[in-house]
Amino acid sequence: MAQRPVGEPRLPRLPLYAALICWWSCGLQSCVRRPGTLSVSPEWNMCSPSKPRSSRLAVARAWHMRAARVRVHSRAKAKAELLVDGDQRGIEAAKEAIDQLQTSGWEAHTTVFAEPGRVANKKWKAFFQEPDVSFVPVPRSAAGEASDVAIERKLRDLAQSMDDVCVALLTADTDFVDALVNVTACGKEVLVFIPQATRWSAGTYRRAGVQVQLVRDQHKFDRPGPKVRAVLCEDGHGTVQFAGSWKHPDHETSPELLQLLQDLGYYDQGGYFAPSIAKFGFVNNLTPLTVFPAQCGCQELHRYAIQSPGRPRSWKPYRTKLGFFLPVSSPRSATREKLRKYGSMLSNQVYNGGGPFLIKDSADMVARALRKMGYLDDDFNADLPEAMLVFANMPQNKRRLRKECCAQPAPTDTASDVNRKLRGAFLSAATDGKWRIAPKDAAVRRELFKQGFLTEVAAPQVAVQKAMKAFSRSRHLQEMRSYNGYVFQIQRYMTPSDPSRTGMVEFRT
Repeated sequence: MAQRPVGEPRLPRLPLYAALICWWSCGLQSCVRRPGTLSVSPEWNMCSPSKPRSSRLAVARAWHMRAARVRVHSRAKAKAELLVDGDQRGIEAAKEAIDQLQTSGWEAHTTVFAEPGRVANKKWKAFFQEPDVSFVPVPRSAAGEASDVAIERKLRDLAQSMDDVCVALLTADTDFVDALVNVTACGKEVLVFIPQATRWSAGTYRRAGVQVQLVRDQHKFDRPGPKVRAVLCEDGHGTVQFAGSWKHPDHETSPELLQLLQDLGYYDQGGYFAPSIAKFGFVNNLTPLTVFPAQCGCQELHRYAIQSPGRPRSWKPYRTKLGFFLPVSSPRSATREKLRKYGSMLSNQVYNGGGPFLIKDSADMVARALRKMGYLDDDFNADLPEAMLVFANMPQNKRRLRKECCAQPAPTDTASDVNRKLRGAFLSAATDGKWRIAPKDAAVRRELFKQGFLTEVAAPQVAVQKAMKAFSRSRHLQEMRSYNGYVFQIQRYMTPSDPSRTGMVEFRT
């Protein structure tokens, strides 16, 4: 049977026939057609999320094969609902996704899910005013990822809809795999758009049977590609250095290498490459090894482990637990000068992060990791519970703990509970190791000088700490026990209207 080209609008479905197919495939007890909807239990009506992903995918494929045998009249243009995860922030990527849909013959309607303050941005506001573009403001939440919840709710609505519509999603995350597999199993056409900068996530969707299209994340400045390499050394420490621009290859990572890493216990399906190649290279004495960009390291490891004629017949499996860290600094706005020097803003963050490192699992692993990332020392930051508090509240760290590791501290947690959660997160294969380093005090120093609490911006650290204590008391802020704690608290005080900020992570310190 001839296969329909990817992205081409398919013929309209027969809703009642779709209901019968899903009833037959899923074994549902009731599937009653009503005007405009299908009444089916459970929540995802024609495809229960309690079923394994493989069986739900089989349902979707069964429906496609049966629907292909039905002859119906096609419309001039089929409709597509494009949902944009505002967390990926790329307005140009959204426009290109729309162009790709329209070029393929879809009549696209776009809905952007983002924090309410996004409408204050002039470019985004103009985009929201374009025809067939809607904006759904999603207030930030301390308990979870608010935009994800809103998008998943919309995906459920589209799955249950009787309309013949293609469901498209623009995201940089892999958080929607299960939701989209459910939509596919309900007989809908599903397409995911992934920005090229986060193309690593495309494989996760493809392995789940979801169609993927890459979009260029265009900017006002050209991005030549990363000019920074993070290299892991034989002692488990690492360096960052400049090199030529790295161009991501069009092909995916070598299947032979992935299979080798998986067989030896270094790689989990759907996980990140950087921790896997770093641990494999370290254990098997293949260092120095590039770990950023990760695809660059994959190519090096492929040459060592797959192509080399003198490679050993057996490799050491993953037995001793290791935590992989690729520290990054806080993000900065892109400038031509920075892009010319670093190649990308992520490269800038990696370079300023200081370099990768590995730590063996131990009872004091969390303290050792926080010390290397600047959260803990023997002078101004000697309080481990507060160091963990500051670390867990850094935006990138908070998001990874919550979304990738399910390890966000809870208000009822003790310091030992949080230590255990962070230890598990550091050992997990669910993250790429890009943890945010301790906050810098430059902005706080300027604010203290402006408010008259410092006589000079370049004052000694002892004077700055004294000034931060006085400033906090004058603003009725909580008393902290460390230098970093005061820096973090005053930075939050200085940005009360940040629309993307979520609530503060707290626990019993």
